[in-house]
Amino acid sequence: MNALAYNYLFLGVISLISVLVEIEDAKSKKIRNKLIVAGFLAGFLLFLAAYGFGIYNKFDYLVKVIINVAISFLAGFVIWRLGVWSAGDAKLFILFSFLLPLYYYQKTFLDYFPSFVLIINCFIAFLIFLIFKSFYFWFISAVDLLKNKKIRKEFLTGYVNEKKNKLIGSFKNKKVFLKMFFKISVGLLAYLILAKFLFKSGFQPKMFFLFFLIFFAINALIDFYISKYSKEKIKIEDLQIQMNLAAETILKLKENKIFLKNLGILRLEGLEEEQVDLIKKHLIECNILEIYIYKTSSFSLWLIIGTALTVLLKGSIVSLFISLI
Repeated sequence: MNALAYNYLFLGVISLISVLVEIEDAKSKKIRNKLIVAGFLAGFLLFLAAYGFGIYNKFDYLVKVIINVAISFLAGFVIWRLGVWSAGDAKLFILFSFLLPLYYYQKTFLDYFPSFVLIINCFIAFLIFLIFKSFYFWFISAVDLLKNKKIRKEFLTGYVNEKKNKLIGSFKNKKVFLKMFFKISVGLLAYLILAKFLFKSGFQPKMFFLFFLIFFAINALIDFYISKYSKEKIKIEDLQIQMNLAAETILKLKENKIFLKNLGILRLEGLEEEQVDLIKKHLIECNILEIYIYKTSSFSLWLIIGTALTVLLKGSIVSLFISLI
């Protein structure tokens, strides 16, 4: 068996782990450590067999894999700490970085961190889905607004007030300001990359204005979807572990800094049992009987899709887009 054919065994392990992760995630909304450990063990045995039977005969390949996994560990940890994905998603990303053969990173950006392509592919796939989903719900809402004058007036008034308060709050709240600054920085970086590698041009005022117009329009669509359709109102007694509090609920909790300190860190994995009890007791004392939570959604599916895209493209979606242009 040659190395290329042996790669399919690694893909088989990735496929099996992916199916088991999604089944487990559908049941318990968790990625169990047993699955991650089993994946690493299977990968280790495959590497051991490959070198034992002479399928892989160069140790520099193993060194590249180890360096890639080490950097993937750091990247996964940082993204988790930023609250972008859960600890389980971070572990799954590290596992896929270990299992996916380097053959499938032919069109990579970074020689020592080829799994950066996995990050790009899973987030771009998720962003495309989110844009289309946001546009769909925006279109449905727009039709309803055009049909009903009363709803249109209430919506426009509420939307304008919300954006006004958000803008004022960005100058008062350090975290909100940093979030806005981060979005603008991401937009500027994306424009510079596109201008250099795709348009092969320097700064063009008209193109710059058009790009940011589209960028903020997409951002507004996503914000609209999140604020209107990705959260739900529940009674305080129905609050459970693994639920994620919506932004407005967290703002209410932040009014009491001592309570917030005792509550601890709110992780993307959701609330812990002790946190649920503390929140229930605190909000009932404040006579707040209903709160907003975000509808739970797992990022593991997008990691799997990103990995599948990497295998099919042997690189990133960005590389494909550049080659087409």
